[in-house]
Amino acid sequence: MKLNFTNLLGSVLLIWYGCWRWNWYADAIKYAWAYKPINLATAFTSLVWIAFSLFYENKTMRKTMWWYAAIYKLLILRNIFYTIEDIIDFILSATTCEYAFFILMDVLMIVYIEIWLNKFKKIEI
Repeated sequence: MKLNFTNLLGSVLLIWYGCWRWNWYADAIKYAWAYKPINLATAFTSLVWIAFSLFYENKTMRKTMWWYAAIYKLLILRNIFYTIEDIIDFILSATTCEYAFFILMDVLMIVYIEIWLNKFKKIEI
């Protein structure tokens, strides 16, 4: 893995989805929404997707591009939806640093996925 902006951003997101998120949301009563099946599924999917994107090289990704692209599409839609939802909640009721951080993490994931999409557009399948 080369050290560049994309991999640094991916590493931060890998730490968020793999470790920090679970410590932050450890209180299952306060953060009941984080333990709903759809949120758990997208968190684990994001974790796997980020891990593959960080450690797979382009030659390897060519062979598995079809399923990787499908996951990409699901994650980008999910992150756009939740970013909009979090911004609305932030404006209407929860103007806290915690909510601003959630919005930041969603936006960073969107940026990371878009960087990878642009990178993969250059790869011939």
